[in-house]
Amino acid sequence: MTKNFDFNTNFVSVDSQEKGAEFEVYSDAGEPTGMFITLAGPDSTRRKKTHARLKDFYLKFGISAQKDDPKGRKARRAAAAQGSKYTGDTSNELHAMQMEDAVAATISWRYPDGFEGPKCTAENAIVLYSKHPTLLEQVLDAADDLNRFMKS
Repeated sequence: MTKNFDFNTNFVSVDSQEKGAEFEVYSDAGEPTGMFITLAGPDSTRRKKTHARLKDFYLKFGISAQKDDPKGRKARRAAAAQGSKYTGDTSNELHAMQMEDAVAATISWRYPDGFEGPKCTAENAIVLYSKHPTLLEQVLDAADDLNRFMKS
């Protein structure tokens, strides 16, 4: 008796990235906060444009993969060596693209029982991610972690 090969359990599907994966946010002290954010994967429709812009940025400055440079340091150094004096504009451009990608990735969030906070909107995501850069880092890392979107 032969079995059908199940691609959905062996590979991350676009459908699972569209539905999103939930992750728990950790405090800067490394403690679980009880807040959960549901994020779309990098191949989801909502992130295709923003993720492509980030990839183009990294390719432009000779960085092989965004994962090699999660904080954008290599990209800033590469941009600084492009001939013109580095002004910081490239760093601002990278940050703006990362913010746009994080906001596009954010599907929803929920607070621990008994707590409330800002509703999940693009505007509120920008405010929270701008005020709390380590939250932005967690969102960007989790949104690009394809293992989160694997069906178990």
